[in-house]
Amino acid sequence: MTLVAVAVLVIVLSGEGRAPEDRAPERLVAALKLGGSPQDVAFSLDDKTLAVAVGETAELWDIGGRQRIEQPFTGHGGGTFGGRVDAVAFSPDGDTFATASQDGTVRLWSVRTNAQVGQPLVNRPDIHPNDDWRRSVEFDRGGTRLLSAGLRGTAVWDVASRARVTWVDGGPWDAGFNAAGDRIATGDTASLATMWQVPGGGQIGKAFAGHSKAPNFSDNVFAVAFNRDGTLLATAGGDGTVRLWDVASQTQSGEPIAVRGPEDVAFTADGRLLATAGDEGARLWRVSDHQPVLGPLDSSEHYGAEKLALSHDGRVLAVAQSGGFHVFLWDVSAV
Repeated sequence: MTLVAVAVLVIVLSGEGRAPEDRAPERLVAALKLGGSPQDVAFSLDDKTLAVAVGETAELWDIGGRQRIEQPFTGHGGGTFGGRVDAVAFSPDGDTFATASQDGTVRLWSVRTNAQVGQPLVNRPDIHPNDDWRRSVEFDRGGTRLLSAGLRGTAVWDVASRARVTWVDGGPWDAGFNAAGDRIATGDTASLATMWQVPGGGQIGKAFAGHSKAPNFSDNVFAVAFNRDGTLLATAGGDGTVRLWDVASQTQSGEPIAVRGPEDVAFTADGRLLATAGDEGARLWRVSDHQPVLGPLDSSEHYGAEKLALSHDGRVLAVAQSGGFHVFLWDVSAV
């Protein structure tokens, strides 16, 4: 049965009027069994292929056929912190995808040839890459620039020339482009997120301060994401909250959303909903009033959710199982 057929079946059975948690189990479309624990996931622009970070490799999966495509992409490894691939991202044209690793490098790969393209990208020439764990990677919407946040700050490269165009001393955990690609947000320590100009790297306004460090909690902001038009920024903090911010005024929008152990956030393309990943699995929330509409989406093993990605057509949510060996695909089209 194809993905579309399964999705249609799920929609028919969804049943309006029930609580979010009651509707969750029947929305499971597929479970992709991996050879290791997934660290990140990303959809290609046509939503036919899923990239998955697994161990020191990255895998491409044909979503419709539930099959891995070719062999894993290998090359990372040997860093001070290891060589695990922590992040993957597709270029907008789908010809290239990027990987970011604990070995301190970001690498580009050809989807067509299954081979690495050029030399690895290194954040700072004055620091050995083995000491510069890379934790995130993202292309801007035009595909001309690539960013990666990590242990020694966040770098932005020009994809064609491979020249570093921006570096900021922020974002040890995550970073993301806004819609125009002329600014980035970073998830920092001290319960802060910061916005920066691209190119140039100048800080824009004050840091987004609202997360807190409570006893037995981290003071890190683990994930950041702009909505599609760049008017809102979502942040996931170690204080167990996800917060939305009005970008223009740099003030918090609405009350915090309580998420146990939040790891990742992503807006739907239309901006109506926000997906969160955490200890209880993935959930969907209405942006307008911060109320839950679906979830928790979790496996029977209850490992929780490490990372997530929404398909570009808004129909499928991919969730990387935290500490497990699966990526789960959930139908979210009728929410």
